[in-house]
Amino acid sequence: MHTQTADILSLLNNSLLKSPGYRTIDIYGAKLGAYSRQDKLTTEDFEMLVIAQM
Repeated sequence: MHTQTADILSLLNNSLLKSPGYRTIDIYGAKLGAYSRQDKLTTEDFEMLVIAQM
């Protein structure tokens, strides 16, 4: 995984989503509005799908 992508995932997982109490956090890549749980997040993605559960 590219370092930049890993840094973004770390920020989302450790700060922005865990601090309000989300426990399960899944982050996927998206190809211009085509959201799918099948796509891993890459540095080529302009959008991401974040699914978080409390």
